[in-house]
Parts: sequence; structure tokens; C-alpha cells
Amino acid sequence: MLTRRKTGPIFLRDRKNVKKWGLSLFLIILVAGTAIGLYFNKQRQIYIPSKALETMPESAKGHYVKGKEYYYKKDFDKAISEYKKSIKIKPTAQAYCELAVSYMEKEDFKTAIENLQASIELDSRYPKSEYAIAVCYTRINPPDLKLAREHLEKAKKLGYRVPEWFKRHLSELEGE
Repeated sequence: MLTRRKTGPIFLRDRKNVKKWGLSLFLIILVAGTAIGLYFNKQRQIYIPSKALETMPESAKGHYVKGKEYYYKKDFDKAISEYKKSIKIKPTAQAYCELAVSYMEKEDFKTAIENLQASIELDSRYPKSEYAIAVCYTRINPPDLKLAREHLEKAKKLGYRVPEWFKRHLSELEGE
């Protein structure tokens, strides 16, 4: 009569050990998963806009996130105020760019261009600033199409996906 050869680790050959080790492994994974979940939840807390300043009072990131919250609520004056506070603490290209976009929403393109130029001075590799300044140059009166095209090409080189509507808009303006 042929006997079946037992394979696998010695401690798992017996059914009692399988249950014991399986339960132990399950508990280890459960505890580790809970700890990891709590860690990432704590890390994510700073990105919850309504909690931004509670978790990080007087921080540039907190004011920046609060500014984005006001921007999405279309309260551009408060967004501008928060972005300025963020820039005062720690100037970043992203904060200057978001400040400029808020000014663009208020149709203050001259101030937006000034802030976008500051953003580009801080980080010339930030494509959103190049795209936004191209949009501003098409919206001022009279439009500066040469500078708009120049900044648009820089944005493309930096990997920004330019919307089709803006390509058509710029082509229409150049055709006039």
C-alpha cells in the first residue's frame, strides 16, 4: 500500500498547528493593518480642508489648503487672503500660482501675471504657471499673443496637457 508523503513545513503538517498558525497569522495581519490604517489616516488629516488650520496652525501648508477650500467655494477674496498668508510664511511656486488663478477668476489679469512671474522665478519647471500665464496674456487687452504662445510652448515642454479649447482660442486670436 502506498502512503502519501507529507510535504510542507513541519509545524503545518498537523491540522491543529495549521489552525493555530493560521489564527496567529490572521491576528498579526489584523494588528499591522490597523496600525498602518491609523498612520495613514493621521497623515491624511492635514489634507482635509476644514481641518487644515486646526492640525497645522500658522503653517504655510495649512493656509494653502484653506485657500484651496475657499477657491472651490468660489470665495476668491478669502482664497486670496489665505494664499497671501501662505506665501508670507513660505513662498512656493504652487502658492503663487494658485493666488494668480484666484486673481484670474476676479478678472484681474495684470496682478495674476505678476504673481505667475513670481511663481516662475521660484520654480521654472512648474508647468501650471506657464499655462496660466499664457491664458492671462490672451485675456489682457490687447492680447499679447507672442508671449502667450511662448509660455504655452514652455508648458507643453514641461509636460502640461493643454486643453483643446485653449489651443483653438489661441489659434482664433492669431488668425484675426
